[in-house]
Amino acid sequence: MVGALPWLYWFTRTNGHQCLNSFRDWVIVLGAVVTLVGSQVFMHEVDYLRVSAGETSIRALYSSEAAELRFEDYSTGEQRRLSDYRGKVVVLDFWRPSCFVCVEQMSILDVLFDQYGAEGLVVIHVAAWERDRAMTYVAQNQRDTVYGGLDGVEQASSIFTQIGRPDGVGLPQVIVIDREGIIRSSFTGGVLPYTQFAIGVIPYL
Repeated sequence: MVGALPWLYWFTRTNGHQCLNSFRDWVIVLGAVVTLVGSQVFMHEVDYLRVSAGETSIRALYSSEAAELRFEDYSTGEQRRLSDYRGKVVVLDFWRPSCFVCVEQMSILDVLFDQYGAEGLVVIHVAAWERDRAMTYVAQNQRDTVYGGLDGVEQASSIFTQIGRPDGVGLPQVIVIDREGIIRSSFTGGVLPYTQFAIGVIPYL
């Protein structure tokens, strides 16, 4: 927008006496200025949201049944399946202990569970990496949410492929699954505010 100002100044100085002879001409020029300013403000807001969200991408998915996922429940040592939670709204959170963003987001999801667990929400934190560190973290920070782990990220390759992340790159990775086992949305990277997760979950409770 700033780059356009010299042009407007030059235009009005050199051609104004020829082209700006009517009220309509001035309205056109002023409209162009407002459009330029508005577009720059809009792009600034888009950039701000993109950066403040940590390059977070949100994908809406409406018809994919979540692939089966088997994991170890760190609280009991038992093997669990994602399908065991059919009939619940599941927030499936993939994380790793060395990812401080993941740990921060886990606390936000735990608050979401505190608010809506009684309405059928289940939050499952699944560590696909750093098993020993993950188990230590769980022992020190156990909440009422489910904590599980995989023997390797390849165990989750099917569900990662469904959301366009076949290699599992991009943490934290959160997937919202409805009561029928259908993937409804996924959130990749960055820390999203509580309200964003609530908006993605509440319609399915």
